[in-house]
Amino acid sequence: MANALFVKPLPFTATSAATGLGDPNYLGNDYAGIVWRSTATAAPSVKLDLGADQVIDTVMLFGIASSADLAGATVQIYGATTAEGPTRARGDGGRPLLAGSIMPQIRGGVAFLPLPVGWPPLRYLEIALSNGGAWLQLARAVVGDKFEPAIGFEYGLQLGVRDLGSADVSARGVLLRRRAKKLRTVSLNFPTLTKFEAERTALELLDYAGNTDCLALCINPAAEPERQERCWFGPLVGDLGTTWATARGFEWRANLLGLM
Repeated sequence: MANALFVKPLPFTATSAATGLGDPNYLGNDYAGIVWRSTATAAPSVKLDLGADQVIDTVMLFGIASSADLAGATVQIYGATTAEGPTRARGDGGRPLLAGSIMPQIRGGVAFLPLPVGWPPLRYLEIALSNGGAWLQLARAVVGDKFEPAIGFEYGLQLGVRDLGSADVSARGVLLRRRAKKLRTVSLNFPTLTKFEAERTALELLDYAGNTDCLALCINPAAEPERQERCWFGPLVGDLGTTWATARGFEWRANLLGLM
């Protein structure tokens, strides 16, 4: 069985950012086309206020683009508690911005950034970027505490596409077509959630998301070249819930529509 994790996005307010295109608070909305872009500066950054100290262990960035090659782009996460104030109280040492070297084919780049082990609950985060003086663009920042089932999903993962357009044929045999966006889909089955995972963590995640709010998903967090293609952001679709399937645990089939 492979591993996978979900992240529920915490709300935040962008308190400051390098000047550029768009309000940095756009990083908290779920619309792929509404973005924040820095100016062509050596080290743009965005500061986020979570409102109170929160348990977080993962930051994911979606819709990454730039005026230059992103292969050398880097990122560093700084964090501070309420008591420390919005300062650079601790940093993660910096790392490549992109989650993997292979870029997604039909969308922007993705960053998967686990926070260092041992950090306390944080209120303030600063995302410091670098791309050699070229502008950087982000569509969505996801900050939260991951849900990673103890036993991962089983074989049978499905990757697909939902076409939002339509096609029909008129009475005269003429193709009637309305082209629209085509979105990636992913479906995976967790056959053995523990009783605690099903009754608490998974159900709380479903309480939040339903079929209308979005979650971040990484279907394999291993640091591999294809990891960008394994990170998703979007709503759950279909039935929501878990089934007490065996004496060992609950089954949960999660279906996600990828907006980013």
